[in-house]
Amino acid sequence: AAHNRQLEAYSQALAGIASERNLRFVPLYDLTRARSGGPLTFNGIHPSEPGYRVLTELLETSLFGTSARGAWRERSPAMETLRQAIQRKNEWFFHQSRPANHVYIFGFRKHEQGRNAVEIERFRPLIAAEEARIANLRKPGAAPVPEAPLSLAKSPATAAPKQPYPEFKIADDLELTLWAENPLLQKPVQMNFDEKGRLWIASSELYPQIEPGQAANDKIIVLEDTTGSGRADKATVFADGLLIPTGVEVGDGGAYVAQSTELLHFRDTDGDGRADVRQTVLSGFGTEDTHHNLHTLRWGVDGRLYMNQSVYTRTDAETPTGVVRLKAGGMFRFDPRTHLMGVVYRGWINSWGHAFDDYGDSFVTDGAGFQGISWAFPRAMYLTLAPARRQAPPISLGRYPKFCGLETLRSPLFPTDWQGDLITADFRAHRVVRFKYSESGAGFVTQEMPDLLRTTADSFRPIDLRVGPDGALYVADWSNPIIQHGEVDFRDPRRDKSNGRIWRIAPKGSKPLAKVDLGRLSVPELLDRLMSPSGYDQAQATRLLRSRNASEVLPALDRWTQAQTSDVARLHALRIYQVFDRMPPSLLK
Repeated sequence: AAHNRQLEAYSQALAGIASERNLRFVPLYDLTRARSGGPLTFNGIHPSEPGYRVLTELLETSLFGTSARGAWRERSPAMETLRQAIQRKNEWFFHQSRPANHVYIFGFRKHEQGRNAVEIERFRPLIAAEEARIANLRKPGAAPVPEAPLSLAKSPATAAPKQPYPEFKIADDLELTLWAENPLLQKPVQMNFDEKGRLWIASSELYPQIEPGQAANDKIIVLEDTTGSGRADKATVFADGLLIPTGVEVGDGGAYVAQSTELLHFRDTDGDGRADVRQTVLSGFGTEDTHHNLHTLRWGVDGRLYMNQSVYTRTDAETPTGVVRLKAGGMFRFDPRTHLMGVVYRGWINSWGHAFDDYGDSFVTDGAGFQGISWAFPRAMYLTLAPARRQAPPISLGRYPKFCGLETLRSPLFPTDWQGDLITADFRAHRVVRFKYSESGAGFVTQEMPDLLRTTADSFRPIDLRVGPDGALYVADWSNPIIQHGEVDFRDPRRDKSNGRIWRIAPKGSKPLAKVDLGRLSVPELLDRLMSPSGYDQAQATRLLRSRNASEVLPALDRWTQAQTSDVARLHALRIYQVFDRMPPSLLK
């Protein structure tokens, strides 16, 4: 209501200006308020697909008369061809006007990548060609001009040979197996499991920079072991046509994807395993540096989606409650129910790892600050290039390599004294690292433990870790001798565009946990999973409970809470109550 009052005031002011200058004015606010039917937006400010159709009709009718409405509704093949041409022109214009890696192409680090600036000018003729094609397609009865072919060079269609397997040094009591590799997947960037035990991968062959004329063909891939062999045997492309996706997290009937300036949500409505609905949830995120873009999507214990960005990125994201700005590294917290988003932590350079412990504390790794692991708490500022009066120190004493990915190890397969340990990846030194942490004063301190595994092979680049449904630890391997795009040319021929691997780590002789489709469990069964020794079970149960109706969850939650005595159980209950905006007095006693 408050927003509408502002819109009404703006509309009246615009009408007055148009009248003074004798300009045509479309009172879109009045026209939309006067119409009947459902809402035009999905969040109060951004139009839904039906909303865009209504707005188009209102604009066409106001500008060109009622005759245009019938022609638009026909959606003839010629009109669809015209629409696709406009979309392609817009895509080329985006790459030319707001290129990824702006910091390296035109900014203060252009001395490292100055030679790639010439590529941006090569989008201009592509834009001009589409403009000419659009002009021709607008003429009734004109012969269509064929579209220019897209380049699929350097795609998996021309996959490089498989890399040799690294020779690993593995901890004595662990075993390592290869769970998936190309052609099932190419270049994994982030991964997360769903309630069925399937592994979702954000995969990018375009990284670090799309070439002029190249098709955006990155993917979200779903991997699964359908035979119980301990190795993935099925890969489904859930979504494609993406531009360097840097994060994926399952939720709300589909998957959230971080891509360039956008947070997207994909859904499969016909059950074929491929997304047929794509929605831009939020936009306006920065794209100044490809590996700084919106990344590290993780559901929090509070039912919100946490999302990170790194230090060069400049974000101005429009939300229903205002523009959220972050001009450096930090972390967002987004509530899909209300579309409220804010900055919850500020700092770090490349915060590529984020994990929670049993009590909901956040821990973050930095891939550029040499500080190891930080304990993240509100109102603190961490090592960053942005000015800060004070900075919270890391909880890892000393200087550490650049870490990527972070997981809290909670699995009955692993030894008791490993439970709750923090596992991260040293992608430059080709190793997987374990830290113990303990309380120290008002905070925490970590102690580095012996490595889980390491190798000297430069093709092993661990960048993400997750405890799986079977209790094992899964490691996403970027499998690339070239990992950086600042110091190494975008087009360096040594860059691998095809290989990628998922490794599985488990104690020797351990038996995998039984496979269960958690989505089929009742609310009481999901509540019991909150106290599971499996971190996978806990995370999936929290997410699934959030997605159920309050009328289904709250009565069962009342009964479950009354039966709990431990602090951790009651804390889990409190979080679920807060998701549904309810706090029972019994928990405050």
